[in-house]
Amino acid sequence: NLNSQKNLAFEMRSQIFTISFALAMNLCYSSKHASNELLSSKMNKISPPQFLRGVLFDMDGTMVDGDEYHFQAFRETILRNSSTYNGGKPITIDYYRSWMSGNSNEEIIQKIFPECSPQKWAEIALQKESLYRELSTGMKPLPGLQDFISWCDENSIPTIVVTNAPRTDAEYTLRTIGQFERYGANMVIGQECSNPKPHPAPYLEGLLRIGAERRHCVAFEDSINGCKSSVGAGLFTIGIETGLNENELIQAGANLSIR
Repeated sequence: NLNSQKNLAFEMRSQIFTISFALAMNLCYSSKHASNELLSSKMNKISPPQFLRGVLFDMDGTMVDGDEYHFQAFRETILRNSSTYNGGKPITIDYYRSWMSGNSNEEIIQKIFPECSPQKWAEIALQKESLYRELSTGMKPLPGLQDFISWCDENSIPTIVVTNAPRTDAEYTLRTIGQFERYGANMVIGQECSNPKPHPAPYLEGLLRIGAERRHCVAFEDSINGCKSSVGAGLFTIGIETGLNENELIQAGANLSIR
């Protein structure tokens, strides 16, 4: 409810953490800045936690703005392997965000190349990931990420990464942004669960690993499939507007969105 939201906002705002990242998450309005209309207009049905006991991060687009590199890698990989898909034209960023972003490589590649063999699907996936790593050597974490993680540490709030990226891709990305030692051994990989995002299974697994109840946790997501997954797991979800806009994230199920 709104009072719970304001209490959480006050509690979080009173701590030393960065407003430039996630928990600026529109929960950080003090009562003098927040209006019922503003808060209610951005709220979907799941209530915010009264006491924060766990944070679940998607990776690409949430911890690091890597989606542009994935888009470029998929665009080039499709052109290399098909002269007919999308009429032979390069896919656009809007097309990528409409269904590819947040989806697993396996599902994307099998949908685009249904005529190929499993061996060819695997080859295409390797091509795409190789291109992604070539393009993304300069990736940096989103502003405020480390400060927010440090704030969670100081307040004994466990955090975990829940991603649909392949394990090798996820390990590479976490190494690039300096977070592998923290998250590499215990991150949740969608393809290693019973079902990847948009199924809730990856986030349910994340909750088990941090030992927290969903009503005391928040998830950060940037994609349609990711929001469907976290909301499906019953998590209060904050959408990060690195690719989609506020309306798109809210329609996907996010409870709030931030830039």
